[in-house]
Amino acid sequence: MQLGLNQATTMKNADMELDIRLCDEIGFYWLELRTEDKLPAYLKRHSFIELVEEFSRRRLKPLSLNAIIFFNNRSLEETRKICTEFREMVASARAIGARQIVAVPLISNIERFQRREIHKSCVEMLREFSDIAGESSLSISFEFIGHPDATVNDFLSAYDIVVNVDRPNVGLVLDCFHFHAMGSRVEDLEQSDTSRIFVVHLDDAEDLPRGALRDEHRLWPGEGVIDLDAILGTLKKKGWDGPITVELFRPEYYALPPEEVVRKAYESARDIVSRHFRLEEEEDVRCRS
Repeated sequence: MQLGLNQATTMKNADMELDIRLCDEIGFYWLELRTEDKLPAYLKRHSFIELVEEFSRRRLKPLSLNAIIFFNNRSLEETRKICTEFREMVASARAIGARQIVAVPLISNIERFQRREIHKSCVEMLREFSDIAGESSLSISFEFIGHPDATVNDFLSAYDIVVNVDRPNVGLVLDCFHFHAMGSRVEDLEQSDTSRIFVVHLDDAEDLPRGALRDEHRLWPGEGVIDLDAILGTLKKKGWDGPITVELFRPEYYALPPEEVVRKAYESARDIVSRHFRLEEEEDVRCRS
């Protein structure tokens, strides 16, 4: 089992270079790159080749580009733009050596769609993404969002979509915060084919009612009310052994020194994940304590 960090966790207090250095020094193996801000900011001053060289000097590796957003139930013109954006992301992922592109469904409090319309659009678009990605090892990881206005906001709906897509390079992101926020059930996870889960986002949450949680209510793993042991224990029981990354958006954490944030993210994740999985350890990883 290998731990990683999603750059949202240090979105406002570290840039790409600092994220890479701190994650490598503190012990993370994977980094999920934000395509909305951190990657474009880096590429204004550097090249893809320089980024590849940054990773080549370290144990840390790029896991995903996060993310192609709001891709489903769009107009024809919007869909064409999204496909163009996705092609560009595929080229970027290949240049960097990232293994996945995360795809996030539409969130809207204006337009409302029938569930069958949402399902159909997501299946069609994810198949299109699969075709664009081609025969390479690049995967598309579909992340349901635990928000009342998200078109896909629970595990079972997202899982049914991925099953119907039926492509080996299309799977799920299981974000523990989103899993909890709209009442997804561990029983459904127990009945699923967990090989379709490509990455787990590890996080915790304040004790708010279903539908009331927002990203700013995320907490360090182990400091909230999410039954992380039930989720991770189920995954372990079913033989899952993919990457687990910490993803937080809490404003108070952005006010902390970035080294403190990355260290706390690593240690809190390690403490919980190690109860269920054997973490990969290497002698050259520094600053464990």
